[in-house]
Amino acid sequence: MNKQSTGGYSQVDYEYSISFPTLKQQQKWNMKVIRQRLGNFGIFGYAGFLIKKNYTNTSDGTLGWLKEGQFFSKSNYDHYHFIRTFFYPYGSNLRISSTISQIIWITMFAGILFSFFDKSMIMRILRMSVFGAILYLLIFEGGRSRYLIQFLPMISTLAVVGWHEFNALIRAKKWLHYHGDERYLFLGWK
Repeated sequence: MNKQSTGGYSQVDYEYSISFPTLKQQQKWNMKVIRQRLGNFGIFGYAGFLIKKNYTNTSDGTLGWLKEGQFFSKSNYDHYHFIRTFFYPYGSNLRISSTISQIIWITMFAGILFSFFDKSMIMRILRMSVFGAILYLLIFEGGRSRYLIQFLPMISTLAVVGWHEFNALIRAKKWLHYHGDERYLFLGWK
């Protein structure tokens, strides 16, 4: 619930919390801070905070690649140099791989929306599971897209089913058809 970290990990909050000698004092301080921050937010402020937090949780198609951690170094990486240009921070093709990742991510979330055409119980359970995962990240730490990695099997399954349903819908209905003059193309049901 820290605005500065957009709901993610806050080193300042952590250090202050562990400065108390007992667990009971830490919990008491944490509850005090939660009540104080909720009061400062107000209803609409907290809703806006959750929207922003959800955006930071779900918007990055690279799933936080290169956002934290310093495990790359430029020296001693002459092997596979071309491949590394797509994934390493100093890579000349990093923007290409990031753009492709974002396009895939947006396509997957569109597939999740199309999965609502499938009314089967398993798809309902998967959708509720993804909703629960997003809700969990909103309530707890979150603030990073990398936390969605653990939910990729559910997200991927929903995306594939959704795009399959979309394809079936397109094949079943004539979305594009002509009305008289070939110069005019109308969208609609036949």
